[in-house]
Amino acid sequence: DKRFCKHFGIDLIGIFRAIIINNRSKKRKQGASTITQQIYDIKREKKKLIRDRTYRRKVKQALYSLKIELLEEKHEILKYYLENVYLGKRYYGIENAAQGYFGKTLDLLKKEEIFFIIERIASPNKLLKNRVRTLLNRKIIKSSFSKYELKNLLDLYVKFQKGELCQKNNTKLV
Repeated sequence: DKRFCKHFGIDLIGIFRAIIINNRSKKRKQGASTITQQIYDIKREKKKLIRDRTYRRKVKQALYSLKIELLEEKHEILKYYLENVYLGKRYYGIENAAQGYFGKTLDLLKKEEIFFIIERIASPNKLLKNRVRTLLNRKIIKSSFSKYELKNLLDLYVKFQKGELCQKNNTKLV
């Protein structure tokens, strides 16, 4: 959600972009849900409600997002999201993922481990090589890592792909 700080819970630019891309490709290639909209789905999943892909749910999700944006500060919305988002291997929230993937608390993670966990948000259980490559080619990210850290990061992805990354069998659900 690149525009998280700029929108009011619904990203109209993102919606129009997704409509154009999806219509051109005749497939659903992009979504337009904001972080705030995704919280609606997180809360529904906690209540064991089925995640239907209907326009009715999207309207409810949008209305919920507007309400949350009026009641909460942006940093609180982001905090809730990061504490509850699914990150693969039955890990919910970044603290739980840090323990599960690396056997460490969040404050002890290296930069490349934090990047790995945050990148899991887009595709928690599988590796999207093109996405990782695109992210690592972004100037702001590229300049944040030394060659050594980038090598360590790429090694994490190799271990993840081989199923060797989980440090402990952490099945705690938040």
